[in-house]
Amino acid sequence: DAQVEFDRLERAGATANGRRVFLMLSPDYGRYPNVSDPPTRRTYTLDWANFLTDYGNAHVNFVPVDLFTFFERVFNEPSRFGLTNVTTPDPANAVGDHATALFYDDIHFGDKGHALIAALVEHYLSEAWDWANTLTHGPDTVAQLNRDIDDGLITAFARADERGEALFAFGSAKAETPDVVGLGLRQEAGARTFGVGWRLSPTLGVAVVQGRDTPAFRGETAGAVEGGRSDLHLGGVALVQDLGSGWGFDAALSWSREELERRRFDAFTASAVRGGTEIDGTHVRARLSGALELGGAWLRPWAGITVGRRSVDGYAMADPYVGIVRFGAVTLDERMLAAGADLAAPLVELGPGDLWLHGSVRFEKDFGDDSVVLRITQGRFPRRERVSLPDRSSVQGGLGLRYAADGLSTGVGYAFAADAGGRDHRIGFDLTWRFPVR
Repeated sequence: DAQVEFDRLERAGATANGRRVFLMLSPDYGRYPNVSDPPTRRTYTLDWANFLTDYGNAHVNFVPVDLFTFFERVFNEPSRFGLTNVTTPDPANAVGDHATALFYDDIHFGDKGHALIAALVEHYLSEAWDWANTLTHGPDTVAQLNRDIDDGLITAFARADERGEALFAFGSAKAETPDVVGLGLRQEAGARTFGVGWRLSPTLGVAVVQGRDTPAFRGETAGAVEGGRSDLHLGGVALVQDLGSGWGFDAALSWSREELERRRFDAFTASAVRGGTEIDGTHVRARLSGALELGGAWLRPWAGITVGRRSVDGYAMADPYVGIVRFGAVTLDERMLAAGADLAAPLVELGPGDLWLHGSVRFEKDFGDDSVVLRITQGRFPRRERVSLPDRSSVQGGLGLRYAADGLSTGVGYAFAADAGGRDHRIGFDLTWRFPVR
């Protein structure tokens, strides 16, 4: 039995030289979906927890890890841990960085559940190390663990997916150089970022990020080949607020500085010229999102706004036909409204699994400047030219079916996107099979 195996480990030196053996208590099996006798299952769980606790107290360097107490808080306060469903299997929403369902099926947690287990183990290896190795396990450690949960010491780690969004939203967003500096090119670059986040309270977090990228670009115009490179620096700070009941709010301030170099080779004159400028940008973003349960289906609406300003310094460029051409500095005001929703609804039970309908829609409306007046000087003759800016408004959406059962998940879907540049349609299929390795 378990005690025989634990004793064997101890005799073999598993706990010698300061090493620890973690004894993992279990969540309440009486809380699992579709159990036939919840009170009996809970009794079994408590008997196992008491056995592990007693063994840990009686043997040096055996440390009980109280998953039972921890998941009692998860079951009772799901929104604290970023969950909206802790009672029924929901394979469609139990997988991925932003999973909101605890159970993948009747007996297995999804990705968020495993992340929570990892968070608790991480806690026992860090902040909880001292009290977990000194206090007698039982009421004292249960009380201390609950205090740590209340102080946000575990949820700050377990909600790494939300921290990740706060930390890296600036870098993964596209940095755009508008067509207002005579380049005739459009650059898009995703910067490499790093950052750090803090959980100020169980419901409030803050993050700071820095990023940099050095992309190159190339394009062709009549009789010339144009290219160049950019040195882009990004930074930002964000606040993420859990409003409860599945709703959340986040706000971010980001800034950027880009040193842009342009090179141009003219085929008719066989000449090469170059020039450069700097672009400074500041943006503020706010977003509200929620999760609503509608008769077994989940609707997740969201809306956001981004407001910013981008300033492009003036620069000079040698032209093989007219000599030096000077472009004046310009300032762009950028405003974008966005809203959308995601839907997941169970359609029918098929054998051991369920067939789900998934849908999403996203609207973005560009309210920023649609053109800018650019001062251009050729020789001693200045002129002003109004340059049109591309409309970044877009509509995106998708619809799909997904079936999941016993470690198997498969889906088919259609997605579309439409903007000023045209329309894009995609059809996709995926298959995932989870199987144990022994």
